[in-house]
Amino acid sequence: MSGGPRRRVTLPGARLGAGALLVCALACDPATKPSSQPKTTHPSAGEGSAGGCVGADEVALTGDVWARFEGLACPWIVTLDGAGALELVSLERGRAPARGRAPTGCDAARCLVSGVEGAAGPVLAIERQHPDHERGRGGEAPDMAWVGARFGDALAFTPIWLGDHAHGDSTDLGPVYALAPEVCDAALVLRAVNRLPVALGERVPAVVRAAEGEYRVEGGGAEGATLRRVGDAPATPCAPLELELP
Repeated sequence: MSGGPRRRVTLPGARLGAGALLVCALACDPATKPSSQPKTTHPSAGEGSAGGCVGADEVALTGDVWARFEGLACPWIVTLDGAGALELVSLERGRAPARGRAPTGCDAARCLVSGVEGAAGPVLAIERQHPDHERGRGGEAPDMAWVGARFGDALAFTPIWLGDHAHGDSTDLGPVYALAPEVCDAALVLRAVNRLPVALGERVPAVVRAAEGEYRVEGGGAEGATLRRVGDAPATPCAPLELELP
């Protein structure tokens, strides 16, 4: 889903649904298997102090640094504590952090996180590795993925992998179709995209098609915030976000 060239390999015995033929793409190339280490970049103390940015050592963090990504003005830091509390902190002077909960089953050892900031604000992508991955028993592909966004001090996620997964050589390849984020006039939109080549006539599953649309973070407080569909997606695609999506 990164937009680069894909090398296709035929999967013996690959299946989707009722035995449809599947051709594996980038996910099946051993050279492209995800690392078992989280995509965590530790910021250096004192950097980013020019202009309106502060150094990482000047920010009070509530958890361990999980990842860092560049923003439009200043870098962002993602932290995660042992109880699953997630915090998104900007190094822009005076900007309040956003807080939420990590998706189900995610910790720094099992989940990979990346982020990008656009006209809709910062957006995160989280992929959860298959539980067998760490034990060296296959399952190199992730088993779930989410996109997250903030509104004010609230941070929330929604799944972008929906419906049945494809399999090849006993490996879970994830769904053939998934949701990918776009920015449409400063609004966050999720649209169905094809992750893997499909058999002739394979259509976007109804559950994925129904989830396409404009999304907004709502709620918060004791009940927690949710990233919720609030409207239809525009008829034509908008500007894609350059996120590292599985």
